[in-house]
Amino acid sequence: MREITEQRGTIVVPTPALSEFLALAAGGRDRYLSEVEMRTVFEIQPFDLAAAVEAAAATRAALARGDKRPGARGPWQKVKVDRQIVAVAAVHGAEVIYSDDADIRVLGKDSGIPVVTTGELPLPRRELFES
Repeated sequence: MREITEQRGTIVVPTPALSEFLALAAGGRDRYLSEVEMRTVFEIQPFDLAAAVEAAAATRAALARGDKRPGARGPWQKVKVDRQIVAVAAVHGAEVIYSDDADIRVLGKDSGIPVVTTGELPLPRRELFES
């Protein structure tokens, strides 16, 4: 996140992804939400009209190719929400999606957005650990 901040970049947080995260955050929900809202590097974006049009186009393209899931393996409802997340990223010009979700990886690739997992992230710089 430090590098994104230094480069004056933005981390787009689609509201469907934020909802999934907060549901798992349990007692830390309010603290995490406060952090995301406070830091200017984060930009919370809804699944809005533009994203709905993007998701519909991706679904129609997948159906035209004969597979509404384009390789995603989750239940259809999960795939639809994952497609919403990818659509929000797409309409806001995301250059990359960070996710460990295999279906997000498939749908991101299908939409032309590379997906990076936490295991693929570079290790933090050493000076971050030295006081």
